[in-house]
Amino acid sequence: MTDSRENNNDKHRKRKRTFGSNNSGNGSKNAVSIKNFIKKGQNDSSFHRQRKKKEFIRKAKIVNSYKRLLKKEGKESTVSDTKVKEKHKGKAESKTDRFFKEKEKARLREEKQREREAQSLEMEKNKVRNQKRRKVMSKKLSKRTRKGQPIMKNLLGNLLDQIEKQG
Repeated sequence: MTDSRENNNDKHRKRKRTFGSNNSGNGSKNAVSIKNFIKKGQNDSSFHRQRKKKEFIRKAKIVNSYKRLLKKEGKESTVSDTKVKEKHKGKAESKTDRFFKEKEKARLREEKQREREAQSLEMEKNKVRNQKRRKVMSKKLSKRTRKGQPIMKNLLGNLLDQIEKQG
């Protein structure tokens, strides 16, 4: 009797479902556990970086071995090789200087600052010039005859100047 119970328990143990695993009985065969999902997301970027680095090293080894073979044969570097060197000439300069980007940003900032200062100086000059012009015009327009009448020559001259500016 105890043997039959043990057999029954074994059957039940085998039928016990584990949710979230790939062999779960709920019909989804592509289910991934939460832990595995989180781990995969964390390691993705570093994995790709490592793969890219290995690929770069592998290609560099191939290129270097090719150049050694060319040297042994006594041939100069090929035309495409010189084109590649010319193409990456500017990049090489920036890589030799650690702070190239920062220096470039600082140079641009200084340039913008100089432009702003020049603009403000120009605006200041214009402001002073306009103030002087207004002062002269107000003196002309405020001139009066002995009897207190405005001098028509100045008034008409001012009106003519305004019409010329508009037209």
